[in-house]
Amino acid sequence: MIGIALDDMRGKEMGLLTSCGTDRVLSIRATQNGGFATHLATCAKTAEALIDLA
Repeated sequence: MIGIALDDMRGKEMGLLTSCGTDRVLSIRATQNGGFATHLATCAKTAEALIDLA
């Protein structure tokens, strides 16, 4: 297994998060708030749930 420390992931120039499912909205938001991802690829339902959460 290859891994990277969380501190090494935070604040990178680009970080891509791919996640789909309304059950993952809080995890997605935490990833964004933590500075781990600059871009998100998801489905429409999850995107709408994220907007509603804001």
